Amino acid sequence: MICVPTVQDRIVQRALLNFLSDRYADRLANKISYGFVKDRGVKKAVHDACEIRAKYGWVYKTDIASFFDSIDRLHLERALKVVIRERSLHPLLVQAIGCEISATKGSVAKRINRLGIKAGRGVRQGMPLSPFFSNIMLAGFDRVIEQRSLRAVRYADDLIFFASSRGECEDVAEFCARHLAPIGLMVPPVEPGSKSVIYEPEQAAEFLGVSLVRHQSSYRLELTQEQIDVIRDDLLKLGSVQELVARRIALPKLGNVLMLRRNGYLAAYDMCHNVEDLGRELGKLEQRVLRRIYSEGLGIDLAKLSPVARNFLGLN
Repeated sequence: MICVPTVQDRIVQRALLNFLSDRYADRLANKISYGFVKDRGVKKAVHDACEIRAKYGWVYKTDIASFFDSIDRLHLERALKVVIRERSLHPLLVQAIGCEISATKGSVAKRINRLGIKAGRGVRQGMPLSPFFSNIMLAGFDRVIEQRSLRAVRYADDLIFFASSRGECEDVAEFCARHLAPIGLMVPPVEPGSKSVIYEPEQAAEFLGVSLVRHQSSYRLELTQEQIDVIRDDLLKLGSVQELVARRIALPKLGNVLMLRRNGYLAAYDMCHNVEDLGRELGKLEQRVLRRIYSEGLGIDLAKLSPVARNFLGLN
């Protein structure tokens, strides 16, 4: 569940984040972490992962179970006070760590309980400082990975390791479980349906919404069908007048909104081999959105429109 801080808290946390990210960038920098790190990010993470897999085909992919909601606050506070030298900032940071979700409705409270979110434990997602806290929390884990010369890429709680054999992957899985346990974190066991998976060299390995796919003697990046489905569902939500009203998107703005979404997705996945397929899919989805708005939302009989009228409305 995403926690949305007040405007005042967001401003304070954003100012703290900007200061801390610049001041402690070098101290927190390592070869493993790509999430919320200057000059890195998702694109760099998947690009480097693909390059590593060209040399080591076996993959162990996992993510830390309920990471943000499982963080031990006392452990995080101690780690922060060791890293952050400005003692005057400690009370503000501790206050942010202790932020709780205010459940004003019974349905929200039930959802909080269903998700396993407990007061006094975890860092609430949605706060500007949460990503910074995650890197502080896992800095020691990253350091051990580097000391062991393991080949890995971490983006927040998503982890991917590269190895030369299944046995080596199994050793890495055991390593992760052993070294995360002391800080109150865990990874799921490798089993059917688990988020922890061992991929053979010929199998496509999924990481951060893309697949590392075998191509001739190397690997390349492809957008996963699962991620395409997520994009499709997100865009089709705009095919409802009620949804557009709720988002304060008037009809004259809809075309621009769709264009920005399309360009954003294409830019985000331009490193994928099948990005052109995504472009074609986005074009079809835009047409579906427009048809729904015109026919279902506005009651226009599209079959009766002239070619000129259809062109005017942006319909193919």
